[in-house]
Amino acid sequence: MKHQKKLVYVLSLCFLFLLLPGCDGPAEEAGEKIDETVEKQKENLEDAKNEITEAREEIEELKDELAQARQERDEAKTRLEEAEQERQRILKEMEQEQSDSGPQGEEEMQPQSESMENAQQPAKETSS
Repeated sequence: MKHQKKLVYVLSLCFLFLLLPGCDGPAEEAGEKIDETVEKQKENLEDAKNEITEAREEIEELKDELAQARQERDEAKTRLEEAEQERQRILKEMEQEQSDSGPQGEEEMQPQSESMENAQQPAKETSS
């Protein structure tokens, strides 16, 4: 009888171990849903990482373009300042030539002074 109880007990355990893995109970389904959710989250995280990497690369490109634009702006500003200095130098030379040429009739003096005023007006407009 003792052996019979042990045999029934062992056979019952074997039956349970064989029967349980084949069952798709609520716990098994929940576990599968969790696995699917985790896998989707991993994919979403990988996509987000790729998007961040692309955005960083784009930001670096924009930084380079901005630095180049600033450099070009500074060079243009320098050329503009040099042109303004050259214009001022030419105006001074013209004034010097007029004063060196001696007294002139008022009729001749009037057109020259008007032309000098006209030459100075564009400079005032560009410096504003």
